Formats: sequence, structure tokens, C-alpha cells
Amino acid sequence: MTGASQPLALAAKLPEAPLSYRLARRVAEYARLMRLDRPVGTWLLLWPALWALWIAGAGRPRPRVLLVFVLGVVVMRAAGC
Repeated sequence: MTGASQPLALAAKLPEAPLSYRLARRVAEYARLMRLDRPVGTWLLLWPALWALWIAGAGRPRPRVLLVFVLGVVVMRAAGC
């Protein structure tokens, strides 16, 4: 074996991590990329949106509209980072 083919031979012998582990790690990486571990920015965007929905909906906003706004806040906050 030459020096260049040794890592390839070693990689072929190593077992692959289980799918659940790989998916969990990828989700965790994306959560950190979206900065979900630091929720202050999300709260700063969410509170005014919730107040506006409660005022506009006379205290009872429609659940679908509420869900759209909450998801929009999380996505836009992540896009801003």
C-alpha cells in the first residue's frame, strides 16, 4: 500500500454511525446555526408580534394566524443571524 491509499483503506474498515445518530447530530448543528440555543432575539421579535395579534384579534387570534406568525418569527430571526 502506498501512503495515499492508507486513509482510504482505514476508512473502509471503520463502521458507519447509525442513521439516528447522524440525523440527531445534523439537527443539532442546524439548531445551533439558527441560534436556537440563544432565544433572546426570538423573544424580542415575538413579543411585539404577539401583542399585535392579540390586539387585532380582540383577545382571541385565530390559531392558524398565530402559528404562521410564530414560525415566521423563528425563521426570520434565524435568517437575520
